[in-house]
Amino acid sequence: AEQPEDYYEWLRSLKVNWAGITVDLFIESSMDSTVERNYGNVPNATFTDEVITEAIRGFKRHNLNVYFTFSINTQLAVQSEYPVHRWQLGDPDMPNQDSNINSENWPWDPDHPVHEAYVESFWDSYTQEAVYFARICESEGVELYAPGAELDRLFRTRSGGRWPNNYKTYLQAMVDSVRSVYSGLVSYEMHWSALGYNEFDPGSDHLWEDLGLDVIGISAYFKLSEEVPTSVMTVSELEEKWEGVFNQYLIPLKNY
Repeated sequence: AEQPEDYYEWLRSLKVNWAGITVDLFIESSMDSTVERNYGNVPNATFTDEVITEAIRGFKRHNLNVYFTFSINTQLAVQSEYPVHRWQLGDPDMPNQDSNINSENWPWDPDHPVHEAYVESFWDSYTQEAVYFARICESEGVELYAPGAELDRLFRTRSGGRWPNNYKTYLQAMVDSVRSVYSGLVSYEMHWSALGYNEFDPGSDHLWEDLGLDVIGISAYFKLSEEVPTSVMTVSELEEKWEGVFNQYLIPLKNY
């Protein structure tokens, strides 16, 4: 929702010119193929449309550009009979990686008897939600929209690395559906760790290219110190660390 005026004054004092809004969607378990909003009594419940639009309008009234994204909340799904973490979604080999997951309860495996129906249902509901929020972003003039965040085993457009499959067809259909109702910039927010592990190649490396996305998005939680600092890092120390991050991880993305 819209914030007190001193909040916006604080942002101005920091020279902020963009504000981000993240909304949670939910699944109930690894066998649940329906991605949906949940406005109930759950951790980080989905923001209502009213709350979202008030927040967007508050930022825009104060001349801030708005970035909007959503991801899948699995806090309750992790505790279910068929547990799943957000980052595991889309990985066909997870029963071999996590002892808490049984193969019969993992329809992301192409050999699972309901794999095709499950994947179709999942992406159908996911796309519906992506379009739902795209319409809000369009009507409120949101400049940048990412219909997905930190779902890197799911957002793969090419086979390779550790995985024999990909979801390019579903991803492209989802992005096309979003663009049919939203005229702003479209991105995806990749977790920074996907840049540092070869197992994600090439499905992650070529994601933005394959989907024709407008902006490369990274959740930039890069490690700036090998040990927990005992004092606040100086500006020069931070600049040196971030220069290393840019050279190693971010600048090479220009090739894609």
